[in-house]
Amino acid sequence: MDFDSDKTVTANAVKALQDYILKHDLKIGDSLPTEAEFCKLFSVSRGMIREALQYFRTLGIIESRPRKGMTIKNFLPTNPFGPYLPFCRHDEDRAAICEMRIIIDLGMTHLLTKNVIEKDIIELSNTAQAMGKAELAELCNLDLEFHRQLLSIADNKFLNCMEPFIIDYFETTNNPDKQYYQNPDKYRVSEKSKHLAIIAAIKNHNEELVRKLLKNHYSIT
Repeated sequence: MDFDSDKTVTANAVKALQDYILKHDLKIGDSLPTEAEFCKLFSVSRGMIREALQYFRTLGIIESRPRKGMTIKNFLPTNPFGPYLPFCRHDEDRAAICEMRIIIDLGMTHLLTKNVIEKDIIELSNTAQAMGKAELAELCNLDLEFHRQLLSIADNKFLNCMEPFIIDYFETTNNPDKQYYQNPDKYRVSEKSKHLAIIAAIKNHNEELVRKLLKNHYSIT
């Protein structure tokens, strides 16, 4: 193992494991050597190898199973911000996450108009139609489902990793909307209409209009 004196022994072991995976072009499901084999290969103690392997287990890159040993599990995080979200409790945190959600929604309009198929339009329409008769809690969930469906249509594996961050986060932070309680029927009709308009623009592959309607949805001037 090439040892970098500016790094700890564990950090060097982590780098060596990363280089091993890349050098051998390992794919998801491929097996890794045992701890003992890595110790011999890198000339480090088993304790250092275990710490390095735990780093990749924490990231979800490798997993260990009885009688199967260590294998590659994934190369993309399923919830990269998961450990941090419980600490995002303040208004400025929520505002920043809302901004990120808007940026992503507006930025993927090209993918929406490019990738959408009839099945997607039907699923989106069913969600929007259900908004017309939903109670507040269900309406909030339907809105989240609508944006989850948009992410699915965009079909970008890195964007998909952001789903818990930009969508699921709002399941626990949504507050009752005053407009709903002031005039529930009007509010439901308005939300249904807004979402159906977005769907129509996506179906017609009108990227500029999709962006405009999404901005209106988020009340961006």
